[in-house]
Amino acid sequence: MRILHVLRGLEGTSGISAFLVQNANRQAFDGHRVAVLYERYFEYKPSEPVEVFKSKTPFGIDFEPDIVHIHAVWSFFSIFAMLWCALNRLPFIVSPHGCLMPSVFEKGKWRKRIFYCTLVRPLMRKATAIHVTAYPEAVAIHKLGFRQNIEIIPLGVDLPPHTTSDHEKAVRTMLFMGRISPEKGLVNLLQAWRQIDFTGWKLVLAGPDWNGYKAVLDEEIKRLRLADDVIFTGSVMGTAKEDVYCNADCFVLPSPMENFSAVVLEALAHTLPVIATKGTPWEELEKFGCGWWIDQGLEPLSRALREAIGQSDAERLDMGKRGRELVATGYTWDSVEKRTVELYKKVINE
Repeated sequence: MRILHVLRGLEGTSGISAFLVQNANRQAFDGHRVAVLYERYFEYKPSEPVEVFKSKTPFGIDFEPDIVHIHAVWSFFSIFAMLWCALNRLPFIVSPHGCLMPSVFEKGKWRKRIFYCTLVRPLMRKATAIHVTAYPEAVAIHKLGFRQNIEIIPLGVDLPPHTTSDHEKAVRTMLFMGRISPEKGLVNLLQAWRQIDFTGWKLVLAGPDWNGYKAVLDEEIKRLRLADDVIFTGSVMGTAKEDVYCNADCFVLPSPMENFSAVVLEALAHTLPVIATKGTPWEELEKFGCGWWIDQGLEPLSRALREAIGQSDAERLDMGKRGRELVATGYTWDSVEKRTVELYKKVINE
């Protein structure tokens, strides 16, 4: 197969970029001819022999695909790609990656509604299939009136070879990994942390500062008198990111709403029990006994933090092992790539 992936920018910290690049690399390794088209940012680079094109539109690129996979929808770059496919009668798949969730429409309401109604919706209706990463996203897409095949394929992760340390720790770590931004629920996390007895623990917030939001959290930390108990690492990549996960003892994602949350997968892969809200699609945390899937709000979060800290190291490790097994059975990049290629074949046959 000749496969073309389309995404406006390949940001290094983006889950969308990871999905595209990891799939493209494995598809090329399996013998498919694969190309990536982007307009700006080239931080998350595919491996050879994946071909890479930089252009504002797909018109005129030196690649004739059998199928086109378009990632994200809120840009004219994606619009041009869908239009190009429609004009050339090319089968194409659209992966909104959470772009059409109800919470997204709340931001810039009237502008997004106009853009969606005039451009996104008419062109997406020409897609042969729509790919989503979790069941709630499939429900949201269906409610918008799309009747194509909606396929659920999650993000993936590579299982690290070594994830736990046998040496006794003087201080244990509760880890958050992600953008330091308002939608992540971090003020709520700080307030919940203040309510519990965290003796022998530290709270680590790892990730890039988003539009200066760290200054807001610094003020809250000062107000709560947590200056000695909360650590910001800034953006971490590669081995530094691996070290942060391996030195943690539990993971928390306080976001009131997430479409998928690749960081949950990463934490589970590193044998960490996870606390996440029911605004994320991670009911499996409870089902497989590898974490806490909690109601939104300060009290449920405080209660879960208290329970996690109150466990023994052995109890947390047992939960973490169950989480790693969950990842190994359905969330590795190899399994995700196989399911994606199966979808491509189905679309081409249709």
